[in-house]
Amino acid sequence: MKVDKLKLFKQEYSEDVEILKRTNPEHISIWNGNRYGLKKSGLDISGIISDERIIEMSKCQDDIYYFIENYIFIQTRNKDEFGNRYRLFELRKYQREQIELYLQHRFVLLMYPRRSGKTSGTVAYFLWRMMFESNFIILCLANKNTVAMKLIAEIRRFIKLLPLWMVEGIEKANEHEIVFENGSRISSSATTEDAGRSEGAHIVYVDECLDYESLITLKKKDDSYIEKIKIGEFFERINSCNEKIILRDNVFVTEQYQILTKDGFCDFRGIRKLQHDSTIQLFFSDGSDIKCSPNHKIFTTNGYQYAELLNVGDVVLDSSQNEIKIIKKDISDESVDLFDILHVENETHNYISNNIISSNCAFIDNNIWEPFFGAVFPVVTDGDNSQFLGTSTPNGMNHFWKLWEEGSEVDAEGNIIRQGTSEFLVKTIKWNDVPGRDEDFKRRTIATVGQDQWNQDFDCQFLGSAGTLLDADTLKKMVKRTPLRVFRVLDDYDLKIYQEPDKTRKYIVTHDPASGHGGEHDDNTAIIVWDVKDLYAIKQVAVLYDKNLDELDAPFVLHKICKMYNNALEISERNKAEGIPMKLMRELDYKNVFLDEKGFVGIHQTESSRNASISIMKRIIKEGKIDIVDAETIFEFSTFIKRAGKYQADTGKHDDLVMSTSLLCFLLSDEKNFDKYFTGTSLYQYIGREDIYNGIFTEDLSIDEDDFGGFDDEDDDLPDGDDDDFI
Repeated sequence: MKVDKLKLFKQEYSEDVEILKRTNPEHISIWNGNRYGLKKSGLDISGIISDERIIEMSKCQDDIYYFIENYIFIQTRNKDEFGNRYRLFELRKYQREQIELYLQHRFVLLMYPRRSGKTSGTVAYFLWRMMFESNFIILCLANKNTVAMKLIAEIRRFIKLLPLWMVEGIEKANEHEIVFENGSRISSSATTEDAGRSEGAHIVYVDECLDYESLITLKKKDDSYIEKIKIGEFFERINSCNEKIILRDNVFVTEQYQILTKDGFCDFRGIRKLQHDSTIQLFFSDGSDIKCSPNHKIFTTNGYQYAELLNVGDVVLDSSQNEIKIIKKDISDESVDLFDILHVENETHNYISNNIISSNCAFIDNNIWEPFFGAVFPVVTDGDNSQFLGTSTPNGMNHFWKLWEEGSEVDAEGNIIRQGTSEFLVKTIKWNDVPGRDEDFKRRTIATVGQDQWNQDFDCQFLGSAGTLLDADTLKKMVKRTPLRVFRVLDDYDLKIYQEPDKTRKYIVTHDPASGHGGEHDDNTAIIVWDVKDLYAIKQVAVLYDKNLDELDAPFVLHKICKMYNNALEISERNKAEGIPMKLMRELDYKNVFLDEKGFVGIHQTESSRNASISIMKRIIKEGKIDIVDAETIFEFSTFIKRAGKYQADTGKHDDLVMSTSLLCFLLSDEKNFDKYFTGTSLYQYIGREDIYNGIFTEDLSIDEDDFGGFDDEDDDLPDGDDDDFI
């Protein structure tokens, strides 16, 4: 006969409450004085302590698995036979393996398939450490404040259902922090450049939509027809359209419409449907309302705020930017489908829904990750026993991919199956490790979401952005390598060397100059050295990628690199900084600088020349004729997409290294310049112009002219994100 363990716990809990009330008369309440109902610090608990309970405490302290499976209650979607939505935590095999890695190693990254409960085991581990160790500090960081807050909310739920004789008293508890009586604490925040910079922590852990009825206003591009439509109906319309493009996460791309924003009608990329476990419904003083995810952003008098953080009395702005007050707020835990408009082409990605100004959201951006990691990682390494833990579902070839590639991969038993170069241990949880997932689940899921989404979200493959110039198979064949060494140029700029200079080889140096002055969204200077002796096997041999390399230093840096690599031919894009190759040639007396047919230095990229360059670049890479090994370059190719009718960097990303690569391909695609620079050389004798254009490529990989439409090197805002992907 099954026992209702939750009922037994509640009975025992109630009895202990009555004892504590009698033995602590000076305390008006045994609770912490806040809405969470957590046990207050400073209570005399001797009245509820017994020898049996002391033994249990010792068992829990010595055995984390015993503690979790006997005392941690987790929330479930469905009620059990007793009508409870909470049950004792039964650790899955991969969750036990996860905790075992945490117990034995300091630096751990885990890759999870979608909807596999990736944080529950981690949070239970945190609670155990804080319960049985004094002054233990944990810092949790996530892509959004609301996601970080969910970590704290889950640990509060665990605490609330622990026995009063076991759980530590709570000194402080709010949405972002819990402080235990024993001095241990856990805090959370969004991942920013400064997150955790001054924190001392034993563990650093790095782990978004509208309802169907919400009205949006659309305009068709071809006939300017304007209509108001429910966002859910719009999704169904695109779903039934023969011209739709299906991407991961139930994303449908369309370029037929513009959407009404506070800035007028603007282009957007598509629409997405995601299932959420909770919703927020806000009611306003003008009679309108909006139902959305907790982390949907609403435009207020204090800028964009997450719906979850808004309260009755707060003031938001309607579509005419009039002030209206929130008069009611409802929170629901019902699992529902919500919708979001993606990549609206304005400064804040805003659009109007139910007369309210909204905005869509993002993963941790690569531009934020680098300074964040540089600030936080020393916090961990300063302590001998500190840990850096991370969990994620793949989101393209981003920072998580870089850490993953550098780490040592382990199997289910903890054996190293791939030796890495960093201290991190990395492990993949397979899709069929999750109970209930079999081949039939795989078949049904692929039929619903498509193969690419399955590969990334369930098979945990690192794919690039949707709609990339290079397909997923080509991207997967790019193998990142560790530089042989880093050479410091002018004492300020790092040249990553993948192949040492060889006097028998022939080299080309391509240079895409930076725009701006080193700001957050400015371009980077991208200098790449190519070994071009064998046009069937062009090699990327050195890379310099720096936001701060300006026009004053750039000629000297190029001069040094070109001289190192056998007086390499230097090719610059002159659209941004014509003075750099000019100074290199005239003031530094470097003769091997590319000149066009009119005698001008560098390449002036036009729409036509860029089309040709990128077309042949796609062909060369796809057929394996060029070996790209630099992680930054691979990442940029993984996010180089068709957006707003043209190929460019995905939102929030850069394409400087891609465009530097395209300069090399321009030379190969331009017959006159190929003849000028290679006629009479061993390279030309080896392959010949006719082979370049007629014989080297075995497949027609040309790009339709309609795929282009000009290029924009400007960087945009943050990319759209997901609901449950941390790091």
